[in-house]
Amino acid sequence: MNINNVVAAHLAAKESSALSSTDVIAIATGVVALLALITSFYFGWLQRRSYHLSAKPILDFELGTQGTLLSVFNDGIGPAIVDSFVCRSNGQTIDLLTDSGMQTCCELLTAGTSITEGLLLYSISNNSVIGVGRKCLVISTPDRPQKACRMKIRENYSTFELEVHYRCIYGNKYKTIHSGFE
Repeated sequence: MNINNVVAAHLAAKESSALSSTDVIAIATGVVALLALITSFYFGWLQRRSYHLSAKPILDFELGTQGTLLSVFNDGIGPAIVDSFVCRSNGQTIDLLTDSGMQTCCELLTAGTSITEGLLLYSISNNSVIGVGRKCLVISTPDRPQKACRMKIRENYSTFELEVHYRCIYGNKYKTIHSGFE
């Protein structure tokens, strides 16, 4: 065996392990494509998040002692779909999506007052939609109650804990809880 052949083979192997310009271009193209894919996924995620935030409902309770005794108001920027609406008072949980639950809540609210007739109960059912900027009446009265009745209603409210579970058009779930007057 000729030593020149061994040295030439060794030098050829050493030269072939280095990257050619074609290899560098191929690797750079792959890296740029991978970065573009990652960026595309990230901005898609940001856009989806923006869509969800742009349709977020914010339900709140409007509690009064005037004509409207209880209502639910959507102060968000998207419609709310009601899943559950309950009232907790004196250790019992009352489902306000049923007629019997509404009647029980009304009785607890007006206990000890002269308001027994003429109350208007509005039904909210499962999957009811409360639009943006809309108020959904729950309990109201056609006449303004006397001051003693208003004070008793306020006192009765202090034992209530209202909780509504709802979702947005994208299915994200939210809840609002209100506990009496502070």
